[in-house]
Order: sequence, then structure tokens, then C-alpha cells
Amino acid sequence: MVVYLAQQAAQVISYEAHVTNIVQVSILMSSLVYLGRLRARLPRVVIGMRCSAHRIFLASLIIAAKSLDDSSPKNKHWAQYTMVKNYEGFGFSLPEVNSMEHELLVLLDWETHVTEEDIFTYLSPFLLPIRERIQDQERQRKIEDKRLEQEPNGSSGIANENEGIVFKSQ
Repeated sequence: MVVYLAQQAAQVISYEAHVTNIVQVSILMSSLVYLGRLRARLPRVVIGMRCSAHRIFLASLIIAAKSLDDSSPKNKHWAQYTMVKNYEGFGFSLPEVNSMEHELLVLLDWETHVTEEDIFTYLSPFLLPIRERIQDQERQRKIEDKRLEQEPNGSSGIANENEGIVFKSQ
């Protein structure tokens, strides 16, 4: 669901380069925590409007940005970011953005603090591939270390140029 929401929201936010400048990784991570909390609180059969996923994701970004950054964009800027060129009337107005933010805060019981445990709990699906890659690298390093330990005198297998040469005195 979280990945779907992120993909859907990407379609709404028009200025991709600009948004990547204002949406830091920590904001995205906090947004995902909020989405996870919301998912746990809502009944499974909730059906919203077609743009509900966009609204929820945008509201989670706004709340995370305001929680983590003292100079986060104002809601009027977030509303502007949702406008799409050549599509008149597409996007969210300032009153809609304000309403989305407030509604999500109410649904989250105003719990915006994110702990390290929250990150591990709600982001574990995203962290699993990274964890597996790190574990594979660690296994490979241990195998290489063992191989080097088993070689005689810790040599790298390159023969010494003086090995096997007998010198005769005259």
C-alpha cells in the first residue's frame, strides 16, 4: 500500500526536481511511518475518493516536513507543487491542503513523533534488501578472510623469486 501511495503521489507532484530538493530522506521516512500508523488505525474496508491516496500522501509529507524542518515549505507552496502545467484545475487548492493536513493529524491523534523503533517497524520492508546486501557482503568478506588465513605464511600465492634456487659457493 505504501509503495502504491508513493507511486500515485508521484503522478500528482509536478515539479519532480523541485520536490526532491525539498523532500529529504528523513521526511520520506517519517511520511512512511505516518502512513503505516494510519493503515493500522483505519478499517480494512475503507473506500475513499480516487484521489484519496494522493491526499493522504501529500498530507503525510507536509506533516513530516513541518515536524522535522523548522523552515519547511508553507501549505501554499505545497498547493503550488501539486499543480500540473497544461491541466487547468488539476491539483489541490490551499484550503484543500490545509484540510488534508488537519484531517491526517486528527486521524493520527496528533502523534507526529517518530522513534528509531518506528523506523525499524514501518520501514522493514524497504530495509530488508539493504540488510540482505550487507549480510552478503559480510559473508563474502569472511570467506575471503578465511581463504587468506589458510594460505601458508599468509602469502598471497605468489612464489618468491628466490624460492627453489640453490646457490653454490666457488
